[in-house]
Amino acid sequence: MLRQAWLVRMHRQATRCGYLMLWATSGLLSFSAFLGRILKVGIQFQWLKRPTVIHVLIRQMYFTGIQSLSWILFLSVSVGLLSIYSLVAFAQTIENLPLIGKLFRDIFVIEMTPILISVFLLARSGVALITEVGHMHLRREHLLLRSLGIGVEEYLYLPRMVAFISCHLILCFVFITLSLWLSTLFISWHGDMSAFRFLAELRQESSLEALLILMLKSFLFSFLSCGVLLYHGSRMLNNPNLLPIHATYGVLGSLMLMIALDVMIGVLLW
Repeated sequence: MLRQAWLVRMHRQATRCGYLMLWATSGLLSFSAFLGRILKVGIQFQWLKRPTVIHVLIRQMYFTGIQSLSWILFLSVSVGLLSIYSLVAFAQTIENLPLIGKLFRDIFVIEMTPILISVFLLARSGVALITEVGHMHLRREHLLLRSLGIGVEEYLYLPRMVAFISCHLILCFVFITLSLWLSTLFISWHGDMSAFRFLAELRQESSLEALLILMLKSFLFSFLSCGVLLYHGSRMLNNPNLLPIHATYGVLGSLMLMIALDVMIGVLLW
């Protein structure tokens, strides 16, 4: 009797695991197909000849990039300045000034900057992106576009993804430049270390590899996170009450995917 009950419970657990694996596999395949359609439209470069698509692209870049500059300045003053000064203070404490450049390259440029800008864009633009695309699907605008012969991927998804990726990379470089400039002024004013010595230590450890890793992380983080946001927004078809749920899942899913990807990149580059 006990053995039969144990077998029944194991059968139920196996069924649940099977359903979970099927759900995860189907979701991954659906998401991959969604990204594949956007990439297919993007690499054809026909969207560059569409004035309406370029208009959406410019509008999204203004919202995601230009309107974020004041926040990036705040992050540069608070997070960037404090982080770089902490690295300098740590190197001075252990009396190893050449370590400043390595810490700045490995911790600030490669690790912290792409993660910080990604979290910032998710917090500022992620919910707005899902809400905008979700309302378009609730109003059946995607069906109207198809009836007019306009590609949904080309008009709704691609310009928002291009703007998100471009602004992420630009804001990364703006954040690094502002943080470095403000840190140089602060260190020079504070008097613990000369500005020329500080810049020389940074220049000694700077490399093209660090720049390429930063650009790779910026592209992957922004591409996948924006893809998750657009995917959840595109699944809004009938019930408007589910929009907050999709927005929450989209932002959290993007954040978890970004962290997992960062861990994988760190393991590969170890």
